[in-house]
Amino acid sequence: MNYDVVIVRHSEIALKSRPVRIRFEQQLVRNLERQTGGKAHREAARIILKGGDWTKVGKVFGVKSYSPAIVVPAEPEKMREAALSLYRGEKTFAVKTQRVTKDVPWTSPEINRLVGGYVKEKTGATVDLKNAELNIGIEIINGKAYVFRDVFPGPGGLPVGVAGRVLFLFSGGIDSPVAVWRLAKRGVQPTLLFVNVAGPAQETLVYSVYERLAEWFPYLHFYVIDAPEIMDKIIDTVPEGYRQIVFKAVLYKIADAVADELNLPAIGTGEVLSQVSTQTLESLTVLERYASRPIFRPLISYDKDEIVELARRIGTLEASEKVPEVCVLSKHAVTNPKPEKVQMFVGKLGFNYEEFVDRLRETEKHADEDVIFHGQSLKGFVVVNLRENPYFVPEKGRKYLLICPTGTAAMAKASVLRQQGFDVYALDEKTYRRIAQ
Repeated sequence: MNYDVVIVRHSEIALKSRPVRIRFEQQLVRNLERQTGGKAHREAARIILKGGDWTKVGKVFGVKSYSPAIVVPAEPEKMREAALSLYRGEKTFAVKTQRVTKDVPWTSPEINRLVGGYVKEKTGATVDLKNAELNIGIEIINGKAYVFRDVFPGPGGLPVGVAGRVLFLFSGGIDSPVAVWRLAKRGVQPTLLFVNVAGPAQETLVYSVYERLAEWFPYLHFYVIDAPEIMDKIIDTVPEGYRQIVFKAVLYKIADAVADELNLPAIGTGEVLSQVSTQTLESLTVLERYASRPIFRPLISYDKDEIVELARRIGTLEASEKVPEVCVLSKHAVTNPKPEKVQMFVGKLGFNYEEFVDRLRETEKHADEDVIFHGQSLKGFVVVNLRENPYFVPEKGRKYLLICPTGTAAMAKASVLRQQGFDVYALDEKTYRRIAQ
């Protein structure tokens, strides 16, 4: 069916003072237009969207619910005909009217009876106010009746952009995109920063997570700093138990320097209290020393099941599960690090953080994501470990699975070989071991 407009409802915005409410509604209008391609305007306590892709409204923060609607003059005959046009052979129905503005001579119950009686007469359907198959909604706004049959949920919260900007340390794993989403729901406009210590294939996997997350935003900047030397330098300089916390401290210092460069007042992370060694209360307290601005942790009290469920709802879970862990530096990492030791080891690394900022660039997609092995059976595959056989040469007619510690080198080589016509896929060693069990 062709609808005239989409009527968009918000909730929390209505609680603000009038000047703040107007500003927030104006931001919601701009975000709706950017994300859907339509034109929107404020109408009493609603936003009216015309044109564009209305299915994207459900991913606009600040939207409580929305309904594609027919618009007619708020007159009994017009409302009756519009309501009848929504009928699809249902056996039961209900009419529910809300006068957003009180500029018609009928009450909501009177409109319900006027319209409902007509639909019943024309269709023979039965009125059922509790469990109707068809719920006809009517909202009266400034002399017009918006008539609809569906009410779709939005994410709620506040419009992105009303609460300022935050730099987010983004790894592409399950936690970080969910943390970005949660903070954005409070009106924050995030800017993502990925410190890439693995290589271009890793960036491609993280980019695929970013693409799915970006569907929730009017725009979402994603920056990358290539820093492959960090891992080797930490392994060479820092004793085994402290490598993980030192790596995290370095990320904080890089993020702090980038936030200075981009003039962003706060940093966000996907850290969860007590989830891993660097996220104990003692570790988080130590890490606070390595940033000169507030650190926001939207997932601090979430458990893993809650985070996974949110990632599934957001649409990032599948892509995040393909991103290999590349920063496991210690088998027995300390959970109660000594601040003076962390400071000493960070100092010994001798990194120039301004130099890292000089490498800042917008992200790009390097490799072909299709090279990743997605199956569950290795039957028929020749498995090649690139650590043991870095110069292997494939044969036509055979299927190969290349593996390496992080999957990065395997993906890069597999991508080249696939372009040459070989049937080659790639995996990180951890995922391979899980499948091979």
